[in-house]
Amino acid sequence: MIWSNILSNGRRAEMRKILVVDDVEESRYYLEALLRGHGHEVFAARNGAEALALAQKETVDIIFSDILMPVMDGFELCRRCKQDDRLAGIPFIFYTATYVDPRDQAFGLSLGADYYLIKPLEPDFLMQVLHDALSGRDRARSKLHDISLENDPFYLRQHNEALIRKLEAKMIQLENANQRLEQELLERKRAEEALRMSEEKYRRIVETANEGILVADVDFRVTYVNQKLADMLGYLPEEIIGRLLGYFMFPEDLADDQKRRSHRSQGLNETYERRFRRKDGGECWTIISATAIRTEDGSVKGSFAMFTDITVRRQAEEALRRSHDDLELRVHDRTAEIKTYMTKLEESNKTLQEFAVIASHDLQEPLRKVSTFGKMLKQKCDSSLGTEGNDYLDRMLNANKRMQSLLKGLLDYSRVTIADNALVEVALSEIIRAVLSDLEVRIEKTGGEVQFGDLPIIQADPTQMRQLFQNLIGNALKFHKEGERPVIKISGIAAVGNYRQIVVEDNGIGFEEQYFKKIFAPFQRLHGKSSPYEGTGIGLAICKRIVVRHGGSITAKSEPGAGSRFIITLPVTRRGGDLPDESQ
Repeated sequence: MIWSNILSNGRRAEMRKILVVDDVEESRYYLEALLRGHGHEVFAARNGAEALALAQKETVDIIFSDILMPVMDGFELCRRCKQDDRLAGIPFIFYTATYVDPRDQAFGLSLGADYYLIKPLEPDFLMQVLHDALSGRDRARSKLHDISLENDPFYLRQHNEALIRKLEAKMIQLENANQRLEQELLERKRAEEALRMSEEKYRRIVETANEGILVADVDFRVTYVNQKLADMLGYLPEEIIGRLLGYFMFPEDLADDQKRRSHRSQGLNETYERRFRRKDGGECWTIISATAIRTEDGSVKGSFAMFTDITVRRQAEEALRRSHDDLELRVHDRTAEIKTYMTKLEESNKTLQEFAVIASHDLQEPLRKVSTFGKMLKQKCDSSLGTEGNDYLDRMLNANKRMQSLLKGLLDYSRVTIADNALVEVALSEIIRAVLSDLEVRIEKTGGEVQFGDLPIIQADPTQMRQLFQNLIGNALKFHKEGERPVIKISGIAAVGNYRQIVVEDNGIGFEEQYFKKIFAPFQRLHGKSSPYEGTGIGLAICKRIVVRHGGSITAKSEPGAGSRFIITLPVTRRGGDLPDESQ
């Protein structure tokens, strides 16, 4: 359809300033393009709060607003505008695809809206509504000092007189309809008598049925209704009989009802949902099974329909839909919060990592000088220092060495990060072979033995996998029993979903159960400074950090004097899933 700047009455549209409010970008863009195509200036807002601020700042001629929006919805925006003396005179049009219930429409109009439109609508119709709303605004402005639309008695009297005129016209129409009905009744007396006799045969069954039953003539005027259907609609049966079925429907459903009536006139049978307006103004949703009634010659002379009440089900569906909309909005807001927190956390981690690297580097330099000058002092002044002085110097150098080891461990710990492009297929068996080559001297020195078989292939950072197993095997070699050669066994456990488990166990000194969680914390050592087992307490912390960054887990089992068993769980790919039970 080609959009034109010429309205249906042939006049060129005057350029207006229009405020469009919608949180859905596509809907907002559509209206902007349509209105700009007709020569109007358009302001856009994503929610009611933005729109209110724009309306108070800019001169706006009309407002098009959606209803379901974050921060401030359309209902609240309309209410705020009508309470603001500067904005109250601006025409306000609701344009929504969500709030389609007649009660929502009535509420929106009661707030002061000029129109309540249901999406989607043809562009020409929208532009005509815009023109009508603006024309109505101009008329209202010209009479602003003559009448009050809220409290003026003259306006109320005129309004009542208009209603009376409409009622009188409606009564004349009803009188004419009754006269036509009387004439038709005379002409169809024989046909109706035959129909009445046929109905009598089934009356007892129909009256006791659990479904609503209705019979209508060829004009869809009700000729019979059972008590069940009357109860569903809140009327007495005699209040329904004689009326057109459309009388009990909502105006917006009449177009579809006309299509159904056409089907019935053609003799078609069908089942469909239809809502009716109860006597108390409420809704009654039904499933209608409608059948054409035919004469002996096959022509259609009326309709027979059965009604199943599904009001409770539809109310539950509507409540569920609204709950879903509310939940969706909450999830959207919560997701945005989580993304914000994640961004801040990533920035914090990056800052902390950079700090650790800088701090470690800056602290290493004075420690290297202490070590260098300490060794020079020992070489040049060994004899003059005496026994006590040399002891102090040795303690200083050992403490300096431990501090350098701690800083190196801290630096290694802070560098454990995983980038997606660092993940490649890694054969863990090949990683173990490379680690054993690195530790060859220590293995020979301790007389140790490392046994391993086929291990899985996973997506991982090969450098970090090498660091992981080097720390675990190195610890097993370090903490072996005195007088007993260390034996280390590395094995893979059966697959569990997307995960693989690898077990590293040794025959070393072991440790007590109370330390199971403590051993993976940075700088946690189970042995005092006087212990023959050296270390910084950072190795297992690095192991855990590597495993967790790969989306896995690591646990330990041990007893004093009975060796240790470390269970590593790693995903084959980064798609994740539930971690398997490591106790199995």
